[in-house]
Amino acid sequence: MNVEEARASAGERARRGELLRAAQRWAPVFGADPDDCDLRGYDLVVLDGVGDREPGSAPAPELVAALREHAVVLAYLSVGTLEAWRPYADRAPADWTLEALEDWPEEAYVDVRREGWQQL
Repeated sequence: MNVEEARASAGERARRGELLRAAQRWAPVFGADPDDCDLRGYDLVVLDGVGDREPGSAPAPELVAALREHAVVLAYLSVGTLEAWRPYADRAPADWTLEALEDWPEEAYVDVRREGWQQL
């Protein structure tokens, strides 16, 4: 990264920090297709960064870029649980999981101390 790029990047980070501090309305979008949601009135949008059960269901870069024109966009990822339907779930051995989450039958707590979990 050259000096000009570094300045531009620092300026963008500062702009996003100001937007985040000023955010009044936010929308968590989990389990829904962000394309089907009207997110224009929100200052902060939290999207599932991995995607759902369907391959390729993570938010498209074009959608994220469009949202960033008016909102801070964050990605949600649970680092302490394993959802059975995530694309990476089959790579986690059963002995990494602890008890299931109440009211979420396809999700279990994970022993986050496992080196393999941290690698996954």
